[in-house]
Parts: sequence; C-alpha cells; structure tokens
Amino acid sequence: MLYRASSLESYALNALDGQMGKVNHFYFDDESGAIRYAVVDTGKKLDPTDNWFTGRQILLPPSKIGTILANRQLVTTTLTRKEIEESPTTMSDRPVSKQSEEGNYNSLGWPVSWYAPDEETKPWDPHLRSTKVVTGYHVEALDGEIGHVEDFIIDDAAATWTIRYWVIATRNWWPGKKVLILPTRIQEIFWDSSKVSVSLFRSQIQGAPEFTDTLALTPEYETALADYDAQL
Repeated sequence: MLYRASSLESYALNALDGQMGKVNHFYFDDESGAIRYAVVDTGKKLDPTDNWFTGRQILLPPSKIGTILANRQLVTTTLTRKEIEESPTTMSDRPVSKQSEEGNYNSLGWPVSWYAPDEETKPWDPHLRSTKVVTGYHVEALDGEIGHVEDFIIDDAAATWTIRYWVIATRNWWPGKKVLILPTRIQEIFWDSSKVSVSLFRSQIQGAPEFTDTLALTPEYETALADYDAQL
C-alpha cells in the first residue's frame, strides 16, 4: 500500500511484547529510493504505567516491520522490546555512512543486502537521507527554482519499502498546486544548501497531473502520471 511519510511519522510502534515508542522519520537511499530504516523514538512513553523507558532513537529496517494498521495509527514489528533496545541508535538526522551502517548491522547478524560485492568502499558515503530533514528542501528544475519538497509517498510492498513518489509543492509559482515526481527524476540532494535538483524543466512540472491531500492514488491516476512522465 501507499502511505505518506508524514502520516507515518507519528505512528506508535508495537513490539511483540508491548508498545515501544513512536516512528519519528525514515532514512532512504538517495541512489535507489529504497527505505532503509524507520527511526523509532523510544523515549515517547505511550503508557504512563509502563516502566520501559529508554529515551533513544533506534534504527529499524523494513524487514523487521510487520504490518501497518492505519485505523489505529500503529506499526507492528517482529522484534521484542529487548531486541529493539539492543538495536543500533542514531542521534542525528545527518546522512548515515555505508560503513557505520554495515558495522552496526553485521554486529546483529542483519544483512546489508544493498551493498554490491564489487562496490568500492569509501571513507564517507552519505547516501542515506532523512525524510524529515529533506522535507522542506528547495527544488531546482533545469531552468530554476520551482518549489520545495513537501512529503514522500512510501510503498510498503513486501519487506522492500521504497519511495514511490516525491511530493513537490509549487506554490512559489502556482498557488496551491502540488505534483508528484518519480524518484528517477531526482538528480542530486545537496545537504549544505538544502536543495534538490531534478531533471525536469519548470514547465514540465507545471504540466504534471495535480496532486491534492484528498486525492486517492488510484491505478488510473498513477497510469496518467506514468504516461505523462514517459512523454517528457
């Protein structure tokens, strides 16, 4: 199913033996669009009688997430609270390096499946980005600024979560209009200047099918969006 990242960023996390904080944001791979981790804030106690209180942010890969119960604003996991407590932590929304990520998950025996066998290891490769941090970044089209990143549409199919679309607000140019952009249109993300460059002209973004907060992402709408992108 498809979910807005911003809507999931407040869902409670339910471990096998009780609730364990809330989802805070997501780390995604800016090369593939794959969601690598949900960042869970275990410091948000949901039950005042519960003595389990850690005050940490942990990294939870999609493979350890069970189901999303939107009607209860709840995310389940296949881990116990103790296993979550022992998971790798993050204290920053800065990009995560492949090297530190690999070290964390190898210590738990969790696979780093996106690491190509012949890939060159670099001292620092900040390929993981926070949805919360990138939200609000300015969007640069091929011929100038066009708006900002407002949200992400996440597909939770199987255990391989991905970003299906970027939600771009173009109200800097056309009041109130939002459009969806495919991840393949993202060229580069600039941490230092808080910008995202896309391989589209402003007129091409302007002509995209409009997206609204109340719009259902039906197969018909997605087909129209894919057809429009294919013609560019």
